Amino acid sequence: SSDLEFLKRRLCSTVSQHHIYGLLFTVLIPFTLGLPFRRKRIEFADEFRALDDDSYMIIAVPAFLKRTVQEGMEKLPLHDPWIFTSGGLLTPELAKRTDEVFGFWPLEVYGSTETSGIAWRQSRQGLEWTPFDNAQIWKNEAGCLVIKSPYIRDPAGFATGDLVEIHDDGRFILKGRADSIVKIEEKRISLPEVEARLAACDLVSDLCVVAMEDRRQYLAAALVLNSAGRAQFAGKEKFEINRWFHDYLMQYFENVVIPKKWRFLDAIPMDVQGKKKKLEIQALFKE
Repeated sequence: SSDLEFLKRRLCSTVSQHHIYGLLFTVLIPFTLGLPFRRKRIEFADEFRALDDDSYMIIAVPAFLKRTVQEGMEKLPLHDPWIFTSGGLLTPELAKRTDEVFGFWPLEVYGSTETSGIAWRQSRQGLEWTPFDNAQIWKNEAGCLVIKSPYIRDPAGFATGDLVEIHDDGRFILKGRADSIVKIEEKRISLPEVEARLAACDLVSDLCVVAMEDRRQYLAAALVLNSAGRAQFAGKEKFEINRWFHDYLMQYFENVVIPKKWRFLDAIPMDVQGKKKKLEIQALFKE
């Protein structure tokens, strides 16, 4: 922010300092800029209710915000907070719900351990990312984002695995991971696209679609039903629920690429940084 308003707040974090994002935002920045900070990391959503003694800058990941703003959560008693989030994409719907509960539309930071910060956005203003002033970006032949910045030693820059569309004004849209495009019986399919279609049915609160391969290649989906989903499928057999989601996806995809196996969970397995544990999810579908 040009007026550095966020520097007037005490910092608190939900992110472990063992993650590069947590180290930068919760240890190095406070000590470098002389910011006051809350010594104990927030581990449970209910702890936010105790943050009524000051104005806070909250460092979070999307998964923690999602757990906090679950259905029924009322507005928290916070004084004009700021929220930074990184480590994964924040959907506009979740950002809006965060604003309703916390009173601030999260500011997202896009980057990685290899590149440090690349760009930022506040999705209330659109899905485009604005590169930081010290970052030069372009798209390579594979359609992936390449970045050159003071944090990258290689003078040729660093090629990410993120597919991207760069606008004329220098801002860009992320279009998923290159490794999220898989082939199922010679047909290319985007896992994020399948996930986006499932999320759009408004019956799930979280999900993960994974590619599987044993005797054949296929997709599998792990879903967490929301209250509307639980109500709609109350008393239904699992094969009936599977069939409903299969028929729903038939509106958008060929049958061969629709998930062949389904699991309905209480929560998607996550690591401490809020990233989905793909190997554990894949293990749910193995014989």
